[in-house]
Amino acid sequence: MQDRNGSRDRLGSNAILETAPAMPSSVIRTFFYDVESLRLTVIFQSGSRYVYDAVPEDIYRELAASPSKGTYFNENIRDRFQSRRFDRAG
Repeated sequence: MQDRNGSRDRLGSNAILETAPAMPSSVIRTFFYDVESLRLTVIFQSGSRYVYDAVPEDIYRELAASPSKGTYFNENIRDRFQSRRFDRAG
């Protein structure tokens, strides 16, 4: 099912994953949001992947709608939510 902010797909039993719409960003390659667990996964242009916990859905939607993903991310997400880094696959 497609929505205005990207795609919305069912995963597993009840989890819903929303993916970011196509976007130009010099900082962020893409991001995914799990509305059930409130986890935001951000993949940066460098290939680094971070998962941010307890991110409210409105923060995800504002990021998705923002004309500058990097600026919104830096001002509203980075250092505001607990996160963990996953190494690049390689």
